Amino acid sequence: MDWLSVLGLTAAGGGGGRALGLSVETAQTILFCITAAGAICWALGLLGWARMGSIRSGETEERDPNGGAPRRMLTRVKVVDGEPCDVADGLVRTMATPSWGTVPLLVKRDGDGLLVAVPRDEPRLRSVPCFSRCAVELRALGAGKTEVKFRMDFGTVRSRARRVSGVLLVAGLLLLIALPLCLYLFALPSESGAVRGQVLQAIHVGHLLWPPWLIYAIHNRTRRGTEMYLDAAANNAAVLADAFATRRERDAGPPP
Repeated sequence: MDWLSVLGLTAAGGGGGRALGLSVETAQTILFCITAAGAICWALGLLGWARMGSIRSGETEERDPNGGAPRRMLTRVKVVDGEPCDVADGLVRTMATPSWGTVPLLVKRDGDGLLVAVPRDEPRLRSVPCFSRCAVELRALGAGKTEVKFRMDFGTVRSRARRVSGVLLVAGLLLLIALPLCLYLFALPSESGAVRGQVLQAIHVGHLLWPPWLIYAIHNRTRRGTEMYLDAAANNAAVLADAFATRRERDAGPPP
C-alpha cells in the first residue's frame, strides 16, 4: 500500500465514510485545470519579475562611476513658488526631519542649487522613501518660481525585489511540476475513488505562486510612495520658503 492509498483511507475514515470519490476522467480534468491555472499564475508572476527589471517612463540607466552595477535613475520635475535659496532651506528642513512611516535621511546641501539625500540605513523593500540616493537640483525660473528636479536611484531596492521574486519563482515552478506529477503518477491510476480524489491536493501549489505577486505589488507601492513623499516634500518646502524669505527680509531691516 503506497502513501497515497494510506492518505485516501485516512480521508475516508476522517470523513465518516463520506470521502470524495472521483472517476478517472473527473480526476484528470480537475488535475489539469488546477495545473493550468497554476501555470498561468506562475507566468504572471514571471511577467511581474520582468517588469521590475524593465526601464519605465522617466527612467534612465547610467554607469556607476565606482564600477558597480548600472544605476537605474528616475527623474521627476516639479515647479514650486520661492527662490532657490529659500526652497533649498525648506527641502533640508523637510527631508532631514523624519515623519511617521518614513525612514530618516541624511541631507547634504551644496549651495543653493544642489542637495543630496541618502537614507541613514540601507533601503529595504518596504522603506519610504526607498531610494539609495536622491540628488535634488534647483533652478530659478524667474517670477518667484523654482524648478525642483529629483533624480532618484532605485537600484538597491529593485535588485533586492527581483532577487527575492526570482527565488520564489524557481521554487514555485519546481512545486508546480513536482506535485501534479506525483498525483498523476500515483493518485490517478489508483482503483480507489477516494485516492483519486487526492488530486485536489494540487491546489497547494498556490502557496508558492502568490508571493511573487506580493513582491511586485510591494515594489510598485513603495516606489509610488517615494514619489508621493518627494512631491509632498517639494510642496512643504515651498511653504517654508515663503516663511524663510519673510524672515530674511525682516532680519535685513528696512533699506537705508
